[in-house]
Amino acid sequence: MFEWEPLLILRKSLKTNLSTKDIHDPSLSSALRSVSENMHDATLIQSQRISRLNRQCQIHQPRIPRVKFQPRFHRFLLEPQTGLAYCHVPKVASSFWYSIFSAIVPGVPKDFSSARLHSTMLSLSTRVDDLPQNASKMIFVRHPLKRLVSAYAEKIIKKREKHFLLPIEAFLQKQGLNISDLNFQLFVKFVVYEIRGDIISFGTHHWVPYARLCQICHTR
Repeated sequence: MFEWEPLLILRKSLKTNLSTKDIHDPSLSSALRSVSENMHDATLIQSQRISRLNRQCQIHQPRIPRVKFQPRFHRFLLEPQTGLAYCHVPKVASSFWYSIFSAIVPGVPKDFSSARLHSTMLSLSTRVDDLPQNASKMIFVRHPLKRLVSAYAEKIIKKREKHFLLPIEAFLQKQGLNISDLNFQLFVKFVVYEIRGDIISFGTHHWVPYARLCQICHTR
């Protein structure tokens, strides 16, 4: 299961692979200090989370299908030397974690377009079934509703990205509504519609539950 060990590996990898220029990067050096300063408390918290996760997986795993959402799902960015594998979760500081992995993973470009962040990470990622057996897997999450609000605010309201809006517009038309009627309540109904129907659209990986996105209960 997802253990605290990955961040220990990350700490070691950062120390080993950061160049002099990287060390002076505020975001990277701050991340390294944070891992070092909070290691003891974080280890205890992580142990509690793992225990809870294992209990919940035992209860709910039979109802969580081992779905095959390819190519956007169940993919991990792998650091081959240490076996550290990060499940890419959009809307959970993914830009920051890309910057971390660009410093430690060979072949990951340090300069990238934010518009192509997810496609770049996915193209460099490994399918969960192809990871080494001894890989140390990690995932970072946020409250699901905060993640949902973030996706709505950025992709739907602020940027109004066409590829995100088209499937929502089709959903609304079935309800006799127009895209101009869209609000957060209708957006949530669209998300529920996708999840219940195992429907995949361009933006699904921005709101699909973690249990499906990273197959947490099926990944060891």
